[in-house]
Amino acid sequence: MVGGSTETPQSVVPREREETGMTDGVTRGEIDAKLQTIEARMDSRVARMESLVERSIEQSKTTTTELKEGRRHTDLVVLAGVGAVIAVVAVAIALLQGQIDTMNSWLQIYLAHLGTAASHLPKDR
Repeated sequence: MVGGSTETPQSVVPREREETGMTDGVTRGEIDAKLQTIEARMDSRVARMESLVERSIEQSKTTTTELKEGRRHTDLVVLAGVGAVIAVVAVAIALLQGQIDTMNSWLQIYLAHLGTAASHLPKDR
């Protein structure tokens, strides 16, 4: 007995639909089919999201590897630059030392000339 009457539950459902205005006649099978369709769509979306996440992880790994290799390359470039600067400074020091030696030689020649010239000057009386 449902609701004080001797009707079976199947006969109550249509009457409840009429009382609530639900006369579209959707059966349990149709609802199950719609739910299965929705579930299939959701499974598909979840699979696409998983695929996107996996691709993002792979790209992240690739980018990390490339950055590490780029860093090694950058380190080599920096070392080469430092080596070049040291070489330029060494060449500059060598050139300056050569100029200093040349100036000393000319100074020695000049002083020697002054000494010779001084011997030819008349002596003070």
